[in-house]
Amino acid sequence: MAKIFAIADGGAPTGFGVVTHNIMERLIRDYGHEVHLLAVNWRGDTVDTPMHFYLPTQKVQTDIYGQSRYLELVGKLMPDIIFFINDPAIVLNVLTNSIYDPDLVLWRGIKNDDVVYRPPILAYLPVDGYDSPKSWDVLSQRVTRVAMTHFGQESMPEAPVVWHGVDREVFKPQDRKAAKIALGFDPNRFLVLRVDKNSFRKDYPDTWRVLRPLMRRHPDIDVHFHCLPVASDGHDLRAFMWNDEDIRERVSFSPDLTGFTGWSVESLAKLYSAADLFVSTSWGEGFGLTLLEAMACGTPVIATDCSSITEVVGDGGILIPSTRRIATPMGSDQCLPDVDAFSAAIEHFYQSAGLRRDLREKATVQAAKFSWDETARRMNDIINNQLVPLAADA
Repeated sequence: MAKIFAIADGGAPTGFGVVTHNIMERLIRDYGHEVHLLAVNWRGDTVDTPMHFYLPTQKVQTDIYGQSRYLELVGKLMPDIIFFINDPAIVLNVLTNSIYDPDLVLWRGIKNDDVVYRPPILAYLPVDGYDSPKSWDVLSQRVTRVAMTHFGQESMPEAPVVWHGVDREVFKPQDRKAAKIALGFDPNRFLVLRVDKNSFRKDYPDTWRVLRPLMRRHPDIDVHFHCLPVASDGHDLRAFMWNDEDIRERVSFSPDLTGFTGWSVESLAKLYSAADLFVSTSWGEGFGLTLLEAMACGTPVIATDCSSITEVVGDGGILIPSTRRIATPMGSDQCLPDVDAFSAAIEHFYQSAGLRRDLREKATVQAAKFSWDETARRMNDIINNQLVPLAADA
């Protein structure tokens, strides 16, 4: 049994938050570990979890990642292992370039009376682009890196691969028409769904460009976006629809969403089940959890054939080759969607009842390959392999 100090999203409806809770709570329940979580994106709300939660902004209100508390909590908890779930660039920055740790104590260790306390660091890292910066390899000098997919492993060959899972007791096929009625959709219309954060990389505007001509040709196609209409960077998705007066009323957004609140997993599973098709024009994914959840509910996916998307979707959907790669501020390349090819694939799916039946079956088969219990088992093995005596002569 290990005392784990985790630094990751918690108590928040983010993808990282889902991953944190599903892994850490199983490590406690099934393997007896003790988990203390510096809960990124947590506001202090009551959370039903066996983890010990710590507020990231308790010392510095603007410090959403809680860097100002790292040394305090490590010194207080004296954990056996430190566990990050975040992007490689962020983990690298907080370990080597933090204003709250100018002496690189987390990197070098804490020295007391000629004894160095230097707990191992584990990082579960998404890779969502190609040609990742070589600077990220610095992490391997101090951190045991774990890849979320085989695609991610290509940029860190020493890293073991541990897939995410999906709770198939919750995310499972339901009666499609009944799910539509329960959520207020017309059961006799064709529903296209997207569930994602509205961000630049996710590229909702191109999803709208893909769907626009189809909605004009086929008046029974409706669209639902489970996201905030206004992105965190300020661009308003509704502005892309402003001139489409003839079809924009057939687009709906989920109510009761903020950056800190989301739907219950039961409601989200019903939403996936209500959809006839899940579409994503994302430029790249470190995993693609919503794609997996949709497939587990028997909803096929059409997405760009790139990054980890290819691996996760597999035979459970249709993968569209990208048009070209584009450089991103993080230093890697991502893939632009082929709007016309997306439209053609969706229309073919819409018009072919046989294809829809075939892909629904394949979607659930593909999703069955992923299990949170297996994720936790693999993480437990990796954690146990990292545990060593932490006190050493200086």
